[in-house]
Amino acid sequence: MTEGGSLMHLHEDASYEELWFKLRNVVHMKDICEREKRLLERLETYVLIVVSRDEVQFTIDNRLFSLRRGAIFIGAPGQWFEYMGSPLADSEQGYMLYFDVQGNHTIKEKTIREYGIEQTGGIIPEAYASILLDLCEKAYLYWNAASSLEKFRSQAAFHEIVYNVLHQAAAASDQGLYKALEETKQYLDMHYHESLSLERLAQRIGVSARHFRRAFKQAYSISASDYLTDLRISQAKRLLSTTKHPIGDIARQVGYQDESHFRRSFKNQMGISPGLYVKNRQLKVAACSFPNIGQLLPLCIIPFAAPIDHDWTDRYRRKFHTEVIYPLHHNNEINGKTLRVAKPDRIIAIDAYGTAEFQEKLEEIAPVLVIPWRTKDWREHLRMTANFLDKSQEAIDWLAAYDDKADHVSEQWNRIVGMEKMLIVMIDRYNCYRWKEEVYDRVNGQHLPLAPDRHNALTDPSFERITLEQLSESDADRIVLLLSEDRHSLHTWNSLQLTENWKSLKAVRNNRIQSIAIGPWYEYTAYNHGAILDQALKVLIQKGNRCPKSS
Repeated sequence: MTEGGSLMHLHEDASYEELWFKLRNVVHMKDICEREKRLLERLETYVLIVVSRDEVQFTIDNRLFSLRRGAIFIGAPGQWFEYMGSPLADSEQGYMLYFDVQGNHTIKEKTIREYGIEQTGGIIPEAYASILLDLCEKAYLYWNAASSLEKFRSQAAFHEIVYNVLHQAAAASDQGLYKALEETKQYLDMHYHESLSLERLAQRIGVSARHFRRAFKQAYSISASDYLTDLRISQAKRLLSTTKHPIGDIARQVGYQDESHFRRSFKNQMGISPGLYVKNRQLKVAACSFPNIGQLLPLCIIPFAAPIDHDWTDRYRRKFHTEVIYPLHHNNEINGKTLRVAKPDRIIAIDAYGTAEFQEKLEEIAPVLVIPWRTKDWREHLRMTANFLDKSQEAIDWLAAYDDKADHVSEQWNRIVGMEKMLIVMIDRYNCYRWKEEVYDRVNGQHLPLAPDRHNALTDPSFERITLEQLSESDADRIVLLLSEDRHSLHTWNSLQLTENWKSLKAVRNNRIQSIAIGPWYEYTAYNHGAILDQALKVLIQKGNRCPKSS
C-alpha cells in the first residue's frame, strides 16, 4: 500500500521504542480557513489530521476523504494533499500535525500505512478524541510560543499524542472485525423493524455476544441496543408526524410487537409519550441557545429549531437530531436568516449569547423570551419559559416531582453516611473540588449539591478547590464522583487516575467509587438537574460500583 492510511489496529508485537518521531509543524484548520480557505501542497513529511468537528473534507492524490469528529488520518510524504474545509462556516475543525518518523522500516510501514479504513479514517472513542484534541491544542500553543523552551515543549505534547493514538489503536479491534461491524450496522439500518437480538447479530460475524457488545460500543460510542432503539424511535417519529396510523400499528411497523414496550421505549428516549409528542409538534418553538433546550424538555416541548452542532450538545443531538428541522449554529447572522425561513411560533434565547440588536431583530420574526442567564437560577429559568409558552402548570408539576425526588436522595444520603464516611468530589474542567459538608443543612431539608452552580464565573460556594495532596489525606469509605462531561474535565479525570495520590485512597483501593455525570459546566438547566437526580437515585442506594474507566 503506497497511500496514507488511518490508524485502527496495530500488531501487539510491534517494537515502538525502535521508532523516532519529530514534530515539524502544527496548523489549526481555522487558520487555513481565515487565511486562504483551501490549501494545496505536496507533502514533504507525514501529516496527522485530528478532526474535531463534522465534517472535514480533503483530498489525497485527488481522492476525496470526508472525516467526522473522532477521526484521525495520516498522509505520507510525496502525496498531493488538498484541504477543502468544512460545510460549517464557523467550525473549528481540528489540527494538522506535520512530523517525521524514522527507525525500523517494517514497523514504520505497519504503523503508518497498513492499517485502517482508508475511506473514513480511523475512528477513536469520544473520550480519546477529547484527550487528543486537548493535547493538539497544547502542541499548537507551545509551537507558536515566543519562547524556544515552550516550543520545545510542543514535542512532549506531540509524543503524548502519538502515545494515545498507538495505545488506542493497539486496544481496538482488528480491521476485519471493524468491517464486519460496519456491515452489521448497515444490516441494522435495513432490518430494524425485524425481531433482532445481540446474540443473533454476534453470530453473523462469528464472535461472542460479549465481544460484539464491547467492539460495537468502542467503534461507534453507542451500544448496539441503543443504536437499534434510536433507529426504531426515529422511524416511529416520522410515522407519527406524517400518518394517522394507530400507535399500535406504528409500534409493529418499527419492530415492537408489544405496544406497551414501544410506549415505554419512546418515553425513555424522548421524555414524552407518543401522544404528547404528536400534540406538541403543533407548537413550533425555536431555541436560540443550547441551554434553552434543557429549559424546554421538562415542559415536554422539543424545539424544531435549535443549535446541536457542538460537542457539548451530543446528548441532544443523539436524541433529537431528527426533530430539529432547522439546525442553528453559533453565528447569529446565519441564525437570523434561518429563523426567518423557519417562521417559528415562539423564540427563546438567553442574554449571555447574542447582542441586544440581534435580540431586537428576533422580535420581528416571532414573540421572544430572553432568559437572564446569570442573574436568575435554573428554577426561575424554567418558570419564565413555562409562562411564556402557557405551560405554567407543567412547570409546577415538574418542580414538585423534582423536589420529591431530591428529598428521597437526601434521605438515602443520610442513611448511608450514618454507616460509613462519604466524600463528594467534583472534577470540573482543570480542577478538583470537594463538597463542604458543613454547609449541608439537614434540619431544614437542604438538598445535596449534586448539580452545582457552575455557569457563573465563580465556583459554587458549597464546593472548595482541593489539591491532590489534600485529596490523598481523605480516609473516606466511599467517594461519589461528580464528573463534568466537557473534554477538559475528561482529560483531568484520566490524568488523576494515573496518580499515586488517587490510587492510594482507601475508597479507590476498595473499589468504592460511584460516579455521576453532571454535564458540561454550561449545562445549567432543569433537564440536566433531573438527569443528575436520576443517576443519584441509582448510585446512592448501591453498595459500591467500579469507577469509570479511563477512556
